[in-house]
Amino acid sequence: MSQAQARNRGAVSAAVAHDVALLVAVFYAPIFWGGFNTSGQALVSGVVGVAVVAALVGRWLQGYGPGQVPNAVHLPALAFLGISVLSAFFSVSWHASLLEVSRLGVGALVFWLVGSRALLPATPPRLVAAAFACSVVLVVFIPVSGEEGLALRMFAVIGVGVTCAVIVTDRGRPDPVRWLWAALVVSAAFVVALYGIREKVTVWREMDNPTWQIFSTFFNPNPLAGFFAMVFPLALSAALAAAVAWRRMLWGFCGVVLVGAMIPTYSKGGWLALAGAVCCYGVVLGWPKVRVRRALVVAAGAAALAVAAIGLSAVVSQPVRARAASVLSEQSASNMFRILTWKGTIDLAADNTWLGVGPGGFKFIYPKYATAGYVEAAHQNYLQVFAEQGVFGGAIFLWLIGAVVFTGRRALAAGGDLRRRALAVGGLCSIVALLVHSFLDYDWYIGAIGISFWLVAGMLAHEAHGRPVAEVTVAEGRPEDNRRGRGRRRPARREEGAEGEVGVRQLPWPRGGAERGVAIVVVALVLFVCVWELASTALAQQAVVRGDALVMSQRPQSALEMYREATQYDPGLADAWERYGLLRAVWGHSADMPEEMRREWIEEGVEAIERAMALERTNFRRPAALGRLYGEIGQTDKAVRYYREALERFPKHTKTMRLLAAVYQDVGEEERAVEIYREMEEIEGGAFSKYRALATVDVDTEYAYAHYELGRFALKEYESGKRGDRLEYALSQFGEALRVIEDYFVRAEPTDRMFLMLRRPREYRGEYMRELEAKTRWRMADAYEEMGDSARAEEEREGARARWEQVGDTIAASTPQAPPGPSAPARWEQVGDAIAAEDGG
Repeated sequence: MSQAQARNRGAVSAAVAHDVALLVAVFYAPIFWGGFNTSGQALVSGVVGVAVVAALVGRWLQGYGPGQVPNAVHLPALAFLGISVLSAFFSVSWHASLLEVSRLGVGALVFWLVGSRALLPATPPRLVAAAFACSVVLVVFIPVSGEEGLALRMFAVIGVGVTCAVIVTDRGRPDPVRWLWAALVVSAAFVVALYGIREKVTVWREMDNPTWQIFSTFFNPNPLAGFFAMVFPLALSAALAAAVAWRRMLWGFCGVVLVGAMIPTYSKGGWLALAGAVCCYGVVLGWPKVRVRRALVVAAGAAALAVAAIGLSAVVSQPVRARAASVLSEQSASNMFRILTWKGTIDLAADNTWLGVGPGGFKFIYPKYATAGYVEAAHQNYLQVFAEQGVFGGAIFLWLIGAVVFTGRRALAAGGDLRRRALAVGGLCSIVALLVHSFLDYDWYIGAIGISFWLVAGMLAHEAHGRPVAEVTVAEGRPEDNRRGRGRRRPARREEGAEGEVGVRQLPWPRGGAERGVAIVVVALVLFVCVWELASTALAQQAVVRGDALVMSQRPQSALEMYREATQYDPGLADAWERYGLLRAVWGHSADMPEEMRREWIEEGVEAIERAMALERTNFRRPAALGRLYGEIGQTDKAVRYYREALERFPKHTKTMRLLAAVYQDVGEEERAVEIYREMEEIEGGAFSKYRALATVDVDTEYAYAHYELGRFALKEYESGKRGDRLEYALSQFGEALRVIEDYFVRAEPTDRMFLMLRRPREYRGEYMRELEAKTRWRMADAYEEMGDSARAEEEREGARARWEQVGDTIAASTPQAPPGPSAPARWEQVGDAIAAEDGG
């Protein structure tokens, strides 16, 4: 075998590894990385790293440099990564910023690989499909949040089969970039969308709840809808570009499934993004070839079709009617929640003008600025970028978006017939869908959506600047320009219809073959270390989740081992240190062990939580955990101190307020406790309580405890003879507590049960609300007896006994799996015994 043939074969082998790795990343990102989970990020980063090394090896064997990027995009992309790294040095959470910067880096690598794919030789479709088919083992070993059955894995296997069939039956010139396009559409439709539809049917059948918003493989229905809107133009373009009937039917089916799955998300932002993408599609598809009037007619027709689809859904579905009616309503709680969140984000950005709070640091400092309910994202990409990376980062982000759109314009100009233009049109409209939805949500920060954005940008760059993928012959010897230390430059080609010369920029490359080999090894080592760190964080997070489950099943020793294991996997994970320290100190205080060992355990627990506080110095959860620890071991002065510190970071966190009030009650400072409960009552009547995320399906039950305690104090004052007018006030507060509890059982308790049924992380509060209702009704009975209404008093006592029996039956049935809650489970035979114990009797 000649040297040239060996290089050719090696280059093709590297190209196969490159294509398969990118296919795995693109296909599995929506399945495993639909949120902020690091396990999906580690998987995608690992396979992208394999693609990077394969691309460098393949181009080295061909005599090329490492690749090329469009002149319009390379500078803003590098500048945005640079400002992100600089902002990370001043971040409020170094750990979160590293994860965010790595996410951006992986996306930029995907853009580079796809945009310069034409520099690698073509690969055999059958070989690529066979290797990609082996990736089904991932659906067996990679854990998926909320999924233990076979449904999602079955959909994933079907999606892999369909993608392989599309690759193998490619009768035209094999184009790996179009294979990536197909993989994204198939994954979105056959896995994410169909799995979401199955979720909707399951909840409707099992829970009789037709208003459930599907989550599928994502953690929130709104980004899920934005993802569907982003992929739909790609499915539409695939149908237009298909050469055979069965392919048109396949991509048409995918488009129908995507729209069908978007409807039960009930996301207004998703519908608007889809409408914007469809309108853009009608305009862009016919813009250079037909008159403007005809293009506008096409756009109007496409928009009419989108409106008709939503209108038909509204006719048959009451939830769709309600959501559609509230799109522009100022009375909509969802709309007002976003508006108030945006105002708080603007205040945050104004206080951190130049470099922001660091990538990924929004959730650690925003609670101080919150006027609506607490959120971990700004529900507006552009504002959040300005808040996290400052005015420079926000301006560069807008520059990057504009550069990608400009590259899409060049791709349109480079296209010829409809089939060649279809990819550019679909990619450009996909970006438009993301831009529209970014005004209402945080899609940019979702792993799967971010990777999809960079993939589509790379497709547009490939169409605008690349040459058709073909077999590349490697000449004997090394090219003369390579000996000068530069990759072979190809003249920028002119495309019919393009304005001027299409420019690309060659990436730098070291001199000589030996230096290039060393560079590849160094790049591989750097990527390995980065992926190793991500994998360690993913293992730590999974250990924390398993530890939480063990705590809920009342197995503290096993949970402590899980938390310790998590701190070893990733010493920078504050959640692991907090949980480890809290459990170790509280368990050490309550366990039957020698005094010296008990003191040692408590000290180690305090040190662990203090380490978590040092890692995230603005997070309110860390001092709150330390306050809870000191409250459990009876050091009330320190508990008050740290609860106060937590409230300085999040002044309206109702659970911390209630726990602080409980500490004051324990030390006999009832007046301070009453002040806090009254402050909670004021918060309940304000915008913070009224406008919250998931306000229609969730209830803040902390207010029920506040009303109960206020009523109990008023009843105590009446019975002591100090305030004769407190009886009616006590009854009104007990009534308010029952109102909150009833609201929970109507709206939030079904949601809690559905989350548990779907195996998603969620605390079930039903037993504790029943316990609180029983105690509230018993005290109401005492008040009615004081008023002389014995019949009403007996009615309330019967209701209290009935609820108390339900609490006991539920706990007996679930032991030892009873979940922990804000109050201890019922251990008394009668509700009256619990009341007496609560009063110190």
